Amino acid sequence: MMKHRELFCCLLLLPTWTWQLDMDSGWKRKSTENDDNENGSGPVNQPSLAPSVLKLAKLKHLEETSHVGGGIDVQNACEYNFNEDALLQAAKLGSNLVCSCLIQKGADVNYMDQTGRSALHEAAESGNVKLVEILLRFKANVDDQDNYGMTALMYAAWKGHLDCTEKLLEEGNASIDLQTPVGNTALMWASQHNHAHVIDLLMRRGADIDLKTLSGKTAFDFAELHMHKDAATLLLSAKSKRENGFDEYEFGENVPQEGILEEL
Repeated sequence: MMKHRELFCCLLLLPTWTWQLDMDSGWKRKSTENDDNENGSGPVNQPSLAPSVLKLAKLKHLEETSHVGGGIDVQNACEYNFNEDALLQAAKLGSNLVCSCLIQKGADVNYMDQTGRSALHEAAESGNVKLVEILLRFKANVDDQDNYGMTALMYAAWKGHLDCTEKLLEEGNASIDLQTPVGNTALMWASQHNHAHVIDLLMRRGADIDLKTLSGKTAFDFAELHMHKDAATLLLSAKSKRENGFDEYEFGENVPQEGILEEL
């Protein structure tokens, strides 16, 4: 009970201005008596993250307790006025129900913060495959790159989230060989962290094992540098077979076994 009272007090201390949903142009700040002029051309302070974070924290609590209490209507709770970053913050909290609610209310699925991060980046990095699916269904830009040049696919590969990687490739048609400004690819990120299952999937989907960074390193070089035996073995085997005229990953899953090839 004390936690609820403290949260309510925090909400009372929030700035008097809020954000509202405009059906034509998305999320807008409500005008107040303190605005510089009627047309809004004067200086406008950047919105604080506090309203969204605190309200979403409360919604997250409501969502969790609703499964026990059975009486909380999260849809109605989403009638709160939110900052335009609300969906991104909800994705960070891992609240799929709140994310779905906000999207239905008109939140921009492709909103990016100051670092270029979107809700899809957050979902992919955290391994939230259900949220990845929801965002893709509502036309999230799968190949958007943040300020570091990272895509959702790169984050999923970096963290070793096989389900998210597969979802981004199959349903999002993510660009598998997209590179960061320094040249890193999803395959390279998986190689640096020895995610053999992700490496195998990426190569089966046609990832280029010969792409190089600006410093001249390939995915195999990263695996070798970090002494990742599993990753290095997979990449070296694929390279060796291709050089010998047999590219296992060219044929996908329906590949003859080596023993059969020897018999032939």
